Amino acid sequence: MKELLQDLGINIGMSVAGLFGSVLMVGKDAAMDLRKSVTSIFAGVASANYLTPVASDMFAVTKVNYQFSIAFLLGFLGLKGVELLLTKVLKDKVVPKTTVTPHKIPTKKSVKKPKR
Repeated sequence: MKELLQDLGINIGMSVAGLFGSVLMVGKDAAMDLRKSVTSIFAGVASANYLTPVASDMFAVTKVNYQFSIAFLLGFLGLKGVELLLTKVLKDKVVPKTTVTPHKIPTKKSVKKPKR
């Protein structure tokens, strides 16, 4: 079973650390419904599992205990941690913000009827 999880890229230790972090974050927000809670926990575990090696390499963290701490923090931060990590990686690249302009909805006065 452990080999299958490792083949899928799942590190049990990192996932458990991320699980504890994400459960702590979900417990902090009492207004969250069940669906959002489960999604938040899953996102925390996934980000901790898959992004801890990236963050460890970025910050040159080699000690395993420190890597588990990073996994806990990424689990706690969840998707916000992903955003923070991406801004660190993509700090030189400027992504323009797009604005949505509302379309004008035609009214009866603005619609011309064809002449017969």
